[in-house]
Amino acid sequence: MTEIMKGSIVIFLLVVSCSLDPVIIEPETLGDYYISCTLSPEVEFQHVLLGKTVPESDPVDINDAVIYISSHQQNVRFYNIGNGLYQDSKEKLMVTAGQYYELRAELKNGHVIKAQTVLPDTIEFLSPLRGDTVAHYIGSDIDTSMLAKIKWKASENAEHFTVILIVPDSSEFAGRVLNTFRHEVYIPAIVPRYQTPTGPIILPDTLFAPATIKIIAHDSTEKFKFMGTSTYWRYDWLDISREKFIEVFHGEKTVRNTNIQGAIGQFNGVSVSTLEIVLHTHIY
Repeated sequence: MTEIMKGSIVIFLLVVSCSLDPVIIEPETLGDYYISCTLSPEVEFQHVLLGKTVPESDPVDINDAVIYISSHQQNVRFYNIGNGLYQDSKEKLMVTAGQYYELRAELKNGHVIKAQTVLPDTIEFLSPLRGDTVAHYIGSDIDTSMLAKIKWKASENAEHFTVILIVPDSSEFAGRVLNTFRHEVYIPAIVPRYQTPTGPIILPDTLFAPATIKIIAHDSTEKFKFMGTSTYWRYDWLDISREKFIEVFHGEKTVRNTNIQGAIGQFNGVSVSTLEIVLHTHIY
């Protein structure tokens, strides 16, 4: 065998050997960047959660990005406070109903995430009106025709609403939250439980009680799972200190919203409207 042939065989074996070597891919290079931010006028600080999903592993926090949220009046820097969270620590972002907001996050590797949203306008109540006395019922066999309705006008840029009825010092209304795609909801009756684990049910001390209706309008980029035609189930995955984007929407980990470029997740906001009424309680 000639020296040239021997050399050719050695080169061929080296090529084959190299081609059969395992290719090692770091899991951190796979997955999706994710970002989460819901702007709200009811919180002291606005927050942005930033990280990356890793296949078959926990998400990875990103703590060294440069993040700004801008409106027509401001361009506010968000500073990292650990665990992938950023907040408007130095200059507060003003969250205003009907306002346009743009988010920009620049990662250390040069990757850029952008997102845009428009907050809903405030709610205009149609009925009841401020100061009205509204009938309310306690009973186990209440026809819906007896129940009072809360009605409001459609709010621009809003598609879903959370309605909360607040009655001070009333345990009967604890957790009375209604989610809807419509522009009206019934004030639900309370079904009495005359005997509870802690003793007999305590009926209201007075038949007339001040109450507040709070309606939170969610902008149209926030996605929910339909349940029937009028209500929806809200996946509360924004407990960001604990869950960190394990589930996004509907149990899907790769949901992509069209208002976000360069990542999955959500960037949206809410407006909050309140109305003071008086509840006239009827024990039926």
